[in-house]
Amino acid sequence: MPKYLSAKPLWEKDTSPEGFTWLVGNDAHSNILVFARWDEAGNRSYASLTSHPVPHERYSLSLPIEGSWNEISILMTWLWR
Repeated sequence: MPKYLSAKPLWEKDTSPEGFTWLVGNDAHSNILVFARWDEAGNRSYASLTSHPVPHERYSLSLPIEGSWNEISILMTWLWR
């Protein structure tokens, strides 16, 4: 099974506003977007995205729950030449 299909928060409530919320949607200076997705059971996934060509190694991100978080994927596609 592809990883995406096993991560229900990323798709299960796609057509419902209750399955999505912006956490950072106004950081134009850093060019970063952060959002949360939920599934029907209340499980969450968080995503942070940037289209800036420079890594943000010290970007601080506050998530709405305490805990340790694992980075599961880094995709760096260079479109700038």
